[in-house]
Amino acid sequence: MAQTTANAIADYIIKCCRDRGELITNLHLQKLVYYAQAWYLALYDKPLFDEEFQSWISGPVQPELHDRFKSYKWNPISERKGRIAKACRRAYARSARGLWSAQFFLPGKDDSRRRSVAQSPSWNTNR
Repeated sequence: MAQTTANAIADYIIKCCRDRGELITNLHLQKLVYYAQAWYLALYDKPLFDEEFQSWISGPVQPELHDRFKSYKWNPISERKGRIAKACRRAYARSARGLWSAQFFLPGKDDSRRRSVAQSPSWNTNR
């Protein structure tokens, strides 16, 4: 059984974006949830959540998440804060270690975290 759900990870990412003053669309959210699953699988050799992704022309899509946010179309997601905060507390309590991977890929003006990892000596020697 997985640590959490795709919806809980999505809620956490939305909350982190909102806390940073960033906007996120359904398409970007799908990719970040996919990356969270991929990183967790790579680090712990087990899935973060049980829901499956589908390969769509726009990239990986988790159908339940897509259905939940499809009304936003290409606009930023703006769900109510209370619902997301409550879901985030539950998700974080269940899987605090795994959620860092979702935060690592959050959008923003400063991509130095990603660049510094890719340029670090351990990254280059272990690839």
